[in-house]
Amino acid sequence: MVCYGSPKSRPGDRLSKSYGRRLSSRLLVIAMVAAGLVGVEVSPAFAYTQVDLAVPTVVPVTESSNELDLLSITKSWTAGEERHLIGVLAVDSSSDTGIILGVARVTCGSVWGVNTTQNHPGNIEQRAVFGTATMTLTVNWLWRAPADGTYTCHLYVRAVPQSHNPGDTLTALAGGQTHLWMTGTYYQGSGIWSTADSCTYDPPACDDPADPHGIFIGAGLPANEAEYVLHSGRWTAAATTTQVRLQLDAELTGCYYGTDSCPQSDWGPQSLSGKPSKGSYYPVITIYSASTGQVCRTINGTSRTFYDSAQIHHLKINSTTYVSLNAGEDCRQFSAKLYIAVDPTLNPIKVESESYSDGIILNYAHV
Repeated sequence: MVCYGSPKSRPGDRLSKSYGRRLSSRLLVIAMVAAGLVGVEVSPAFAYTQVDLAVPTVVPVTESSNELDLLSITKSWTAGEERHLIGVLAVDSSSDTGIILGVARVTCGSVWGVNTTQNHPGNIEQRAVFGTATMTLTVNWLWRAPADGTYTCHLYVRAVPQSHNPGDTLTALAGGQTHLWMTGTYYQGSGIWSTADSCTYDPPACDDPADPHGIFIGAGLPANEAEYVLHSGRWTAAATTTQVRLQLDAELTGCYYGTDSCPQSDWGPQSLSGKPSKGSYYPVITIYSASTGQVCRTINGTSRTFYDSAQIHHLKINSTTYVSLNAGEDCRQFSAKLYIAVDPTLNPIKVESESYSDGIILNYAHV
């Protein structure tokens, strides 16, 4: 079913062929108002497909990589066609204190895609940190069809026991809270990138030789207490584009003393064992002249804070920015990066690699 609105809309359920779940559909038209970087930006109404989970579903608890194919969307694609996908997994825990890792992954065709992980620390800690017992994981991805054909996009989920009692479970929530969303708009010329090829100062690398697939930020570490991550190359908006959407998602892991998620050289001191990591982040966008390459302007987005307790351990930070421009104007070349600063009195963090962290820039609105 094709609808109109924004990724934050919550339409009624739609028809899903997976697991015989019956879903219904309705149309919505929503114009989402976002605090943009140049005044107030209003995202346009656009077509989308969203499949909602019909009934609460227990997420399988497994030590292995076995996943539950929770939701899916199948459609015909043309070669080079690009679509933005958002997978949202909202779960409640049956335990007040048991820790269970939730995993959500979005993929299309035979490509592995991108995922996110986060510990549900039990209802007491979850409420204390987030104000709700529900844990919500969000995955953004841009997929480009390699050839003409019919492809299926999936939201896969699983749970991994960390410290819990046998029988503790995570339950995916229905009613629009857990869903797989795909834009109905063909964002030709859009781009996606990751931390894999750009986690550097200029010129020294900020990678730790002990773990080259992540960026470590904290007092005394290679990147020190703050770093720019998710550097993009230069990208030029289409001549007809009147609004660009930038999505920067970074997966953070707390590097407290003794964790096997970080090399020992990147642990915080033993005196901070069990303590959190916290800090702030904001996007930085540079806009250039497409004809001369000269800088037109640089914009710092809204600064936000993060808090990653030792029990939560993994945390995705999501930054969404809309930038308006005039169709045909020369200042339409963009580059972007995400600034992350860590409280030096608390534990360091690791910014995970391309399997978890990515940047997406979209030709979002056109004349």
